[in-house]
Amino acid sequence: MNKVFFFILLFGASCASPSGGAGTAPGVSWESAARAIATGRDGQLMLWASESPSLIVAAPGEKPGSADLVYSSSKDEGGTFSHALKVNPLPGEVSAHGENAPQLRLSRGTAILAAWEGRGDIRFARCVDFGRSFLPAVTVNDDGAENYQSFFSMETAPDGSLYLAWIDFRDAKTDPPGTASIYLARSADQGATFGKNVKVAGGVCPCCRPALAAESNGTVHVAWRHVLENNVRDVLIASSKDQGQAWSAPVRVSGDDWRLDGCPHSGPSLAS
Repeated sequence: MNKVFFFILLFGASCASPSGGAGTAPGVSWESAARAIATGRDGQLMLWASESPSLIVAAPGEKPGSADLVYSSSKDEGGTFSHALKVNPLPGEVSAHGENAPQLRLSRGTAILAAWEGRGDIRFARCVDFGRSFLPAVTVNDDGAENYQSFFSMETAPDGSLYLAWIDFRDAKTDPPGTASIYLARSADQGATFGKNVKVAGGVCPCCRPALAAESNGTVHVAWRHVLENNVRDVLIASSKDQGQAWSAPVRVSGDDWRLDGCPHSGPSLAS
């Protein structure tokens, strides 16, 4: 029988597993007390729950405003976590806040995949030795580090493909003022290499993380908050049937007509 583990994370602090305690929903129980799994002045946490829960933490670096990415895992349903393993090679390079937090995924097989924004680039590293070490990090955006990229999403597809989509400013001269573009990259080998960056859309809200979803038939979807006329910022979605090479015309998800003279830092979510 497959196990499902539930975790609560609050600002570098606590997790809970379904052993002991009283639950509020049928079939769900919680520990009576939370346990500290990370400490520091500030930080961002990302948890991947499976039969071997894994945790990735953007922990404060040595200098104010800097952060490093560390990885830890548990083999006892979250009771204890392994020694923290540093992921990023450049000290203090990790930018982690709200919509721009690091992300963690488990690929088919044993690879552990980590991504983060580092000094204006989308950075990626993978582990293929059961959590003992991460291979050297790579930069996913292919613009030669001349522009600013951030606010990204990462997803693995049923066919084993890995996708990353992010906010990109390389087209600032042609995008409408106050907006950015969304670019996407695909890896067919669990992050060993990435293909050429592909533009999904322009004129998007520059501080709202895009969302990714991939279907079993190979279709990939990206949703984002778009800047429409009169600063209306509603969610649009586009799809690709060829693993992200060509994209459909975007479709407005709903006519909320949410007008805001500024970026709300509130991206959409997708599930498949």
